[in-house]
Amino acid sequence: MISGKEPLNVGIMSCAHPRALSYVKCFTSLEFVRFAGIADDDKERGSSFAERYGVRYFSSYDELLKVVDVAVICAETAKRRDLVVGASNLGRHVLCEVPFATDIDGVREAVDVCKNAGVKLQPAFPCRFSPAAKQAQDYVTSGKIGRVLAMKGAYRSKYPGGWFSEKSLSGGGAVMHNTPHAVDLMRWINGAEPAEVYAEIDGLMIPGDCDDSAIVSVKFSNGAFATIDTSWSRPKSYPTPTDASLVVVGTEGSVRLDLYGGQKMDVYCGESDKHDWVSWGDNLDLLMLRSFVESIVNDTSPVVTGDDCIAAFTATIAAYESAKKKEPIKL
Repeated sequence: MISGKEPLNVGIMSCAHPRALSYVKCFTSLEFVRFAGIADDDKERGSSFAERYGVRYFSSYDELLKVVDVAVICAETAKRRDLVVGASNLGRHVLCEVPFATDIDGVREAVDVCKNAGVKLQPAFPCRFSPAAKQAQDYVTSGKIGRVLAMKGAYRSKYPGGWFSEKSLSGGGAVMHNTPHAVDLMRWINGAEPAEVYAEIDGLMIPGDCDDSAIVSVKFSNGAFATIDTSWSRPKSYPTPTDASLVVVGTEGSVRLDLYGGQKMDVYCGESDKHDWVSWGDNLDLLMLRSFVESIVNDTSPVVTGDDCIAAFTATIAAYESAKKKEPIKL
């Protein structure tokens, strides 16, 4: 719990990632936080975002970093490592979208720099903060469903458009940006690390040369195996940006999670050609940000660390290598 200390000043570095808006809404409602504003190297994008949502716009990242304790990085994937390094060198704690870079060496560098600077670094893995996911982990680790045999996961989203389809900025498509979330959830709930990866990857729906569809198979160190549907396959009319689910099958039972659609009401009314979801479930972004703030104030380790990002992204890079070589990749 937070008490008796000065509020933290928080700022967002870039609004390139769609989740930036969610973070603004969360920070303006979080206790013990003063939201300073945003900075963006794309002046038109940043100033328009700030004006639209009523927050302060900083003309440079340096200006923003002068007034904050915590930097939340929502930049294009290829730019994140440098922003993590710049913020941590000034002693700012960092929460960053995943992955931290387009290659594993860049991710490791970001993690090492933060460790050496003595600042906290947390990857944006909101699924970890789902109360249902935590309960599922408790069921698995306590042995209530027996020994884990298999898992079936999906982390599918709408095609985000824009820079995501430009490899120079994104590093890759759906596999690059969706797979780490699914792998992290599986390794955490299962309590074991990926040992072998095989993947079929293609671009089937989106124009251009970025992947948008994949089935990734993972064998874990405890013998469990998993399949993951990681794609940009959700239509524009889908009620939420992301569809994340997981089934864990054990020798004595199973658990099934629907992390974004599990607590909702379907609404069909009016003249719209689609239906809506009215959700009363947990806001995973809010739970994630609150947890990170508490770890800073109370000087405890974040629930999710940079090392978790390394582990999940290592499997992601192996998926690309497997698809290219058309063979399993041992980790």
